[in-house]
Amino acid sequence: MKLLHIDSSALGAQSVSRELSAAIVARFTAGAERAEVHYRDLAERPLPHWAPGSDERAAAFDQELLAEFLAADVVVLGA
Repeated sequence: MKLLHIDSSALGAQSVSRELSAAIVARFTAGAERAEVHYRDLAERPLPHWAPGSDERAAAFDQELLAEFLAADVVVLGA
């Protein structure tokens, strides 16, 4: 199982949504022998704004994010 865990709260350690999303991920992966978790923190590393004709680095990053999302069996969002 591939799980994508995304947090976006700017509150850091004081964030209730981060605590809840981490608990959900822990519950999902408990007992799952082949769980693969990818984590994105959008407060720490915001996504770049998409713009037509953006540079190659931005396009490669967009493709990486899209592939990560499409490969996930489960997506957990903490917002």
